Order: sequence, then C-alpha cells, then structure tokens
Amino acid sequence: MTEKPFSSQRVAARGLLRKNPSASISIGDAKVINQDSETIMTRSLYKKDCLISGKSFALKSLWSRNIFCEPANALYTRSAAEKAGPYSKDFVYVPDWDYGIELCLQGDLCYIAEPVMSFRISGNSETSNLYRKKSKIMLQDTEKMFIKYKSRLHLSLFRELMFKLAIRFRMFARLIFIIIINIIE
Repeated sequence: MTEKPFSSQRVAARGLLRKNPSASISIGDAKVINQDSETIMTRSLYKKDCLISGKSFALKSLWSRNIFCEPANALYTRSAAEKAGPYSKDFVYVPDWDYGIELCLQGDLCYIAEPVMSFRISGNSETSNLYRKKSKIMLQDTEKMFIKYKSRLHLSLFRELMFKLAIRFRMFARLIFIIIINIIE
C-alpha cells in the first residue's frame, strides 16, 4: 500500500473542519521517527476518524498527557485562533498543550486516524534536553496549566491530586524512554 503524502491528510483535515462546523481543531496520528528517519512508532489515539467533544478531549489531555502532539499536528479554524489569541507566554514547556486545550474549549475536535506528520526524536533533541535538565520547570508548567483550567473544567480536588501523581509518573517514564534512546543511539 502506498502512503498518502501528509499534505493530502492536511487537506482532509480542512475538509473535516468544514463538514463539522462545531469543530475548532483537527489533529491526527503522528509518526515518531529516529535520527535516520525510520519510524519508531505511530502515536494513534483512535482507530477511525471521529468528532470528539472538545471539553472531553481537553479533560482527557489533562489526565493523560499532551495528546495534541506537536504544534505541527494541529489544524484549527481562524475564528478559534482569534478567540484563543496568541500562545501564552506564561509557560516555558507547554504553550502548545495549553493552546490545544484553549481551542478544545471553543468547540469539538476532529480526529484523523492516519499520520498527518512525523516527529523526530533523538537523545539530543530539545525535548530530551528539557526532560533531562529542566524537569522541575516542566513539572511547574504542567501544574500551572492544570490550575488555569481547574475552574473552567470544573475539576475536583481529587482530580487535582490524581493529576499531580500522574504527571510525575509520566515524567519519570519519559526520562526512562530518553535514557533507552540514548543507549540505542
């Protein structure tokens, strides 16, 4: 089977946004590639294209991780971007995640169940360096973001505590992943 070029999927995303006026953002699967452009894995959230409640997706993102992936993965409407304004300067590490949540709180999310982009990861990437050297700042950023959305998403104290535990666990798991990548390289 021949892969469609990513630009075709971007056109499909625009079509999904036009067909679903309740949607403010579209994202899709993402290939994670190594320094030799070999696919390590494909990040996939759903098995088929779908329309998801923006608020539900924002909650899922806060609970699990930045499931919006990288900024290049998102396609959003002009009106949603105008309402959201520019990326927040309050965050060092998570401005794209914050922006994705802002967009989801304005409408639904269209999901494309095929890769719309590739993301290169290596032991020397900026993300890897952040995890190794600035994990405290990353943790502060994610907790600050949770506080920002706590009232807008009607989050309980229990959810806040669970979020703080989950984010620490995910950061630890990511550090282990980066160590393994460094060993492989």
